[in-house]
Amino acid sequence: MSRWLKQVNNLLENLDDTVGDAVEQAEERLEEAAYDYASGSGGGGVGGGAAAGTGAADAEYDPSSSAAAAAAGDISVFGGTTDGNNHETSSPNAHVVVGTSTFRYASLSRRGRDPDDAAKPNQDRYGVTTFSARGGCTTNAAGNGPAERAASAFFGVYDGHGPTGQLCSAFAQKRIPDLLSKDIRGTAGTLSVNEIHHSIHEAHTITNDELHVSDVNDSYSGTTAVSLFVHPDDDDKDATSITISNVGDSRAVLGTAVSAAAGGGANALRAVPLTKDQTPHRMDEAARCIKSGARILSFGQIDPNYAKVNNDTAGGIEEEVEDPPRIWAKTGLYPGTAFTRSIGDSIAEKLGVCAEPEMLTLKVSPAVKVVVLASDGVYDVLENQDVVDLCHRHRHDPDKACRSIIEKSHEEWLLNEDCTEASASYDDMTVICVFIGAELPVAAAAT
Repeated sequence: MSRWLKQVNNLLENLDDTVGDAVEQAEERLEEAAYDYASGSGGGGVGGGAAAGTGAADAEYDPSSSAAAAAAGDISVFGGTTDGNNHETSSPNAHVVVGTSTFRYASLSRRGRDPDDAAKPNQDRYGVTTFSARGGCTTNAAGNGPAERAASAFFGVYDGHGPTGQLCSAFAQKRIPDLLSKDIRGTAGTLSVNEIHHSIHEAHTITNDELHVSDVNDSYSGTTAVSLFVHPDDDDKDATSITISNVGDSRAVLGTAVSAAAGGGANALRAVPLTKDQTPHRMDEAARCIKSGARILSFGQIDPNYAKVNNDTAGGIEEEVEDPPRIWAKTGLYPGTAFTRSIGDSIAEKLGVCAEPEMLTLKVSPAVKVVVLASDGVYDVLENQDVVDLCHRHRHDPDKACRSIIEKSHEEWLLNEDCTEASASYDDMTVICVFIGAELPVAAAAT
């Protein structure tokens, strides 16, 4: 169960009984969601849902889910492998050519830790899907052969939350690229930016609608979705463009070369955010939810007795507790989400939380060196520039770049918690590193 849902439960337990029927209704819904999580009844069979729901094993993306399209030579799905302890899921170095640009990539996901739940599943998912013209394509999973040529490629990271979060993220991981594939295969020639944005928008909103009516209980659960779609530029046939789409608070960050005139060294990269976190901190996001009837309040504003500081009695140190603004119903203490867009979260949707992605399209220039997609388990503890610096250090090996980011994130979580692994609490961490350009020789990359 996610940290915010535990806080909602604790808050409900500590409030006076006179709060009324709205609180009782919220408690009943929370108990129902918790039961579904514990029993694994929240939609078994979606992305390995039964196993993931009980925490027996992390759900894996099933390439057979797109078997029909793959057999037709139109779509190729790149999944990943899990280590024996289900701590990490990884996809090794691979590369794809779209237009005149080569994209080298790897992925890595590490399960978080909850001291109160040793069997906590990894609620993050990721996926890479390549689309080819008729004639087929084969993903080069080993990354050591000729580059795969594709008409376009789709990279996605999905961060689930709530009692059935791992089922929601697995659902989105499968359905978004499937729906996008069906849409773009029905068109002829190069798509315009408006057509691409429409297709991506529909893939997200239809996935959200399908999740609501699926066997997955998404009342208090859902997932982020941040993606990179690589496609031919609609104005320049010799160029390649990228479209970033985002729902929630996962992030996409670009690493771009800094010229000497701008103060950069020969190998310097500057981090450029391609997404904005969709939370109540943003006035535009908060305004939409308020218009739908939501209240925007932190836990401390809801309950004056909520502990805003932790007291270190030994050292006499007071440390401020993070207490972000959240979405609440006007007449009840639910759902308490700290985000304003999500796939799923059917209760919060009534209060303005939506699944519509924000999108940005850019032409790939020689200065663009890397795009990083990651869940907030990474960006909660690392700055954008830290992530890009680690990518640049390992620019010759995407897999090493991913591992360095996850290892550094894990290290920062332990430092922030001031604890050892045995007592630590940290979030799931997932990253896809996509480098633009042909692979550098190791000797050259080390300079």
